[in-house]
Amino acid sequence: MKTSFWACLFATVFFLAACGGGGGRSGQCSGSAEYCAEYATSSGGSDAGTGASTTPIGGFTKSGTGDTVFTMPADVTRIRIQGSFAGNGSNFIVRISGTLRVNETIGTSLSPSAFDGTYLVTGGSTVEITSSSGVNWTFTQVIADTIPANPTGLYVITGTGDTVFTIPANVTKIRIQGSFAGNGSNLIVRIGGTLRVNEIIGTSRSPSAFDGTYLVTGGSIVEITSSSGVAWTFTEVQ
Repeated sequence: MKTSFWACLFATVFFLAACGGGGGRSGQCSGSAEYCAEYATSSGGSDAGTGASTTPIGGFTKSGTGDTVFTMPADVTRIRIQGSFAGNGSNFIVRISGTLRVNETIGTSLSPSAFDGTYLVTGGSTVEITSSSGVNWTFTQVIADTIPANPTGLYVITGTGDTVFTIPANVTKIRIQGSFAGNGSNLIVRIGGTLRVNEIIGTSRSPSAFDGTYLVTGGSIVEITSSSGVAWTFTEVQ
């Protein structure tokens, strides 16, 4: 009886080890939804090929190559668009709900060589990428920035190209500066939906840079559009 018991126990342990301890199938995640989402992202669990997409924790992202059409989720209200082209130059044209948002030529021989911009959008919008053969692109959901109502010292933010951000609630006057290290580029700025700056600046222009100060409503959303490659600074004025 004693020998039979240990023989049975050994056989059971051997069987479980051979079967992987009773774990899930290879490539299948076992755990919470949050853990599995991280697993899918870190282990290459996304779809492969042109137009592949994944949904990482906290946001929507979609990548692909060339012309296509897709619809963004209903909760996406800010989107970052990035594009690159491994050649001398190609168009990169993006319409969102029929409105032209990106119309650039990018490539290794150009400056800037790639495109990177963030935009306000309506959730559930349809994206159309056209005349962009060979362009690699990525769309990433951006969560609205959280800015304290009374930041320490004067508020200042700097960056390059198209983007969206929110002015703190206590800022009522803002200085906008812009420059472009090339012959010429647009600098277009809307604050709270109102067009405040619409200039062409660059090394071949006079003046070559932009500098202006404006009254604003604190908490307003700033949109910089059609300004690829433009270096800008927004500084609070008291």
